[in-house]
Amino acid sequence: MKNVRKPEGKKGEEVLERMNKNHTPVSLWALSHLNIEDNAHVLDIGCGGGINLERLHKLSPNGKTVGIDYSSTSVKKSIDFNKDYVEEGKISVIEANVQNIPLEDNSIDIATAFETVYFWPDIVNSFREVRRVLKDDGLFMIVLTTNGDKDNLYEDLKKQVELEVYDDEELFSLLKDAGFIELTAFIKVHDTKKEHIRSFVDGSFNEIIIDDNFVDDVDDGHHMAPEWLCVVAKK
Repeated sequence: MKNVRKPEGKKGEEVLERMNKNHTPVSLWALSHLNIEDNAHVLDIGCGGGINLERLHKLSPNGKTVGIDYSSTSVKKSIDFNKDYVEEGKISVIEANVQNIPLEDNSIDIATAFETVYFWPDIVNSFREVRRVLKDDGLFMIVLTTNGDKDNLYEDLKKQVELEVYDDEELFSLLKDAGFIELTAFIKVHDTKKEHIRSFVDGSFNEIIIDDNFVDDVDDGHHMAPEWLCVVAKK
């Protein structure tokens, strides 16, 4: 199970292949909530198997897409997956930790983190480091296949892998502590086929509920949690 946290070697490569497939539905759902300019400078933190780097590049073909991961196996996999784009200089992948992102201050338009903040150490300072590299009004999108662990579905996994499961309220609090000023949570509720949109702007909280029109036909086991969560934070 350590390869879920930090993929290594052949087993790690197999895990990354599964992640590219299994995380596709939640990733596509989350990306449907993100408006990206075609020349944006985008950073994917914990880029894993590299499939979201490809998606982000296609959403911003005239910009620059950078991926970082602290697993050398993930870096290699991401480079191999995006070989043509890497050779053309459109995508770059760096071995690095979220606590020390090797990019300049105010250099990124959008940062993303797909299924990875569970494993981030010292989470508020990690969020501050993301905020440092974002431009003013830059966006940070966090994507998770569970909104907390109200049904204790992750208890067995927690015994095998060091991780923390967050819900939208906890992430709002942590992101505010890190200095983010505008927060929006999109919550896909599978049973009701509704989407709850919760926002915190200028000290005011608001929530609306709409029909969920996202179609997900992939039965990959990622529906065991009743809700998906996407949080977008503005610097």
